Amino acid sequence: MRSGARVLVVGAGPIGLATVFWARRMGAGKIAVTASSTRRAELAMEMGASVFMEPEDNGPEAVSRALGGPPEVVFECVGKPGLIQKCVDHVAARGTVGDRRPLHHADTINPFAVVSKEVRDPALGLL
Repeated sequence: MRSGARVLVVGAGPIGLATVFWARRMGAGKIAVTASSTRRAELAMEMGASVFMEPEDNGPEAVSRALGGPPEVVFECVGKPGLIQKCVDHVAARGTVGDRRPLHHADTINPFAVVSKEVRDPALGLL
């Protein structure tokens, strides 16, 4: 992650909050957090998030507006099926999707979306 990078953290559980904490300390620029509820919004802000996205308004366009552009790095910290694809949909072209999921369930992605955006994911071995 380069200094000043726009970051999206998907999930506000312990792993997501720790990811926000360390992203802030490693020089991230704006950090947005999205989760299925706003229960931990205040805690996410205390950890270093710039904005907590409302669950009903956390699509790629809303996240891009909140960050001033699409996130260059997206961390998936939940582990629910379908969220890796959501991260791919959110990340900027040539961005990085980091998988920090606590449980690794089988998941599917759209390979065309990954290849066409040249998404990198060191944990999954993509590009």
